[in-house]
Amino acid sequence: MRILQVSIENFRGIRQTTFRLPSHALILGPNNACKSTILEALNFALGPDRILGADPVDEHDFFAGDYLYEEHSPSVDNNGATQPNGEQDASTAIGEGAAEAGDMGDPQGTDAEELGIVERDEDTTSGDGPEIRIDVVLGDLNVEQIRRFRSHIEPWHAAESRLLTPAEAENHDPENDEFVLRVRFRAWYDRELDEFEAETVFLSPSPLGGDRSVFGRRDKQAVGFLYLRSLRTGRRAATLERGSLLDVLLREKQAKPQLWESVLRALRTAGSELEGVTDLAEALEEIRVSIDNLTPLSASADPPSSLQVGRLTRRHLRQTMTYFLASRESDHPLPFDQLGSGTSNVLVFGLLGAIAAVKDNVIFAMEEPEIAVPPHTQRAVIKRLRRISQQAIVTSHSPYVAEQFLPEGLVAVRRSTDGWVACDTPVAEQHIKEKTIRQEFRTRFAEGLLARTVVLVEGVTELWALPAAVDVLLSVPATDFQGFDVDGVAFVPAGGTGDLLGLAGYFDSIGIPVAIVCDRLTDADDRDGLEGIASALIEHEYGGFERLLADELELGMIRRSAPTIRRWPDYPRNLTIPDPTDAEPAWREYFFRLLKQRKGEGYAARVLSLCTHHELPPTVLRILALIRSVTDVRPLGAGDPLASLLNRPAEAMAE
Repeated sequence: MRILQVSIENFRGIRQTTFRLPSHALILGPNNACKSTILEALNFALGPDRILGADPVDEHDFFAGDYLYEEHSPSVDNNGATQPNGEQDASTAIGEGAAEAGDMGDPQGTDAEELGIVERDEDTTSGDGPEIRIDVVLGDLNVEQIRRFRSHIEPWHAAESRLLTPAEAENHDPENDEFVLRVRFRAWYDRELDEFEAETVFLSPSPLGGDRSVFGRRDKQAVGFLYLRSLRTGRRAATLERGSLLDVLLREKQAKPQLWESVLRALRTAGSELEGVTDLAEALEEIRVSIDNLTPLSASADPPSSLQVGRLTRRHLRQTMTYFLASRESDHPLPFDQLGSGTSNVLVFGLLGAIAAVKDNVIFAMEEPEIAVPPHTQRAVIKRLRRISQQAIVTSHSPYVAEQFLPEGLVAVRRSTDGWVACDTPVAEQHIKEKTIRQEFRTRFAEGLLARTVVLVEGVTELWALPAAVDVLLSVPATDFQGFDVDGVAFVPAGGTGDLLGLAGYFDSIGIPVAIVCDRLTDADDRDGLEGIASALIEHEYGGFERLLADELELGMIRRSAPTIRRWPDYPRNLTIPDPTDAEPAWREYFFRLLKQRKGEGYAARVLSLCTHHELPPTVLRILALIRSVTDVRPLGAGDPLASLLNRPAEAMAE
């Protein structure tokens, strides 16, 4: 059993999203794209212990904090149907005739249209307030799972990721057709009780008709969903708190209630041993006599007062018991969370393996498994995680982790300011060969897939030179210019003009805005193709970046820096610095030859680092201003030292 499809509505930072999950999935995207929110939503729907106890959700679990219909919440029409911002909702729900994820509807013609989000046409209210809804489609059911959930399974069209229509269902083959199990988590605020309520129900038979068939704790245990938050793993994974990995392992091994009774009896004995210490016994007796003078104590209890190790309850025992380990470097056992962070995380992976060995079905969801773990261990962990689980769903910023999910296990997440979230899987062969992605993933793809904006440059010269110019601007005192790292901009080398179109299409297919910086294009078809994809096509009028620098750097800067460059260890000894009396063309030609000979060795970046911000070439400043305009950052204030250089992107774009 694994998760095929998910729909999340009105949950935390997500107004609405619908997406499919591959067999094993790496969910990636920039910070605050709702990656962790997606895993938390799955935990609400499938986690056996997530909604136990009072107040399973709170105000902040509702989108924009609106658990009543307020300013940011969807409005409700007279028929009770949800309409975001009061506009018409004309599409369908997940698993109820929904189109494929790549062919979504047009819910409101705003950011949702750009993200490809599909809306529901069902009532999303309970009483007089909005609901959180998380729908999950579980597929790849084996015979035992089909038998267990036989009253709730439905025939599924795997190729189109939808339920069969009534006509199709009449002719389906029960032995060969795929079946799915659909469940829904819903939560709402009850005005009368002044409490938050939540439940998880089967979607077949439909819960809208009256009685709801609850998808209970034992049902969820059969699914085997385990969620490990990055901040949780080292703190409680090997404790016996409910829902911890060690607790799950003991439950799967069917540990008997006598386990707790035997431990509690031993602790009572430990308390008796403490009382055998003379000084302690005398102190306890003095306390008992003092209390007895004020309020009578039991005359028959033996002893009437005692000192115990803990509260002698299962709950307190779960909270206090801790797993101890002795590392290879030391024979002294320590609480596992006092060992190194990497060791604690490896312990978690060991527990996961032990759980998978005794469970029939396991779906692991994990945040950032790379924390405090070296690259070779990251690879080993992910390979094992995929091997022992029916489905692994991971968030990560590590290229070593991401490589294990190539080519079609990547799910790129992006979120609009209005809470519409889209999750897309890039398909390699549509734009870039799979071989290229695998060979060059760390150098050309890994950072770009996590970026908010990708700047494609032709080669390593621009890749190093443009950030070097940014560093020069960052050194200017009293400026509010923050560079591009803060805005999530990644510079990615294309390796040549011929690869620009394929790379731009790859990143654009998952909704990442692309700016392209390149030499003068000589082919009109190339220009038309790039303009159709890129948010900004930034051409300069030179045949190469080296010629740009040689022609536009101030002559005084070239003359001043030449002796410094001459002392660099890798300076080409066949180049002679021109005589001070030589004309300007000789100096510029010398500089061009210098940059050309050291093209792949970062000379352009090193030369720019010798400039002041007033000496940076005008075309380089124009390129940076245009890139800045694509990131939608605010213009610099009129009094900023860099305002005159970087507040002209609109005019430059128009030119």
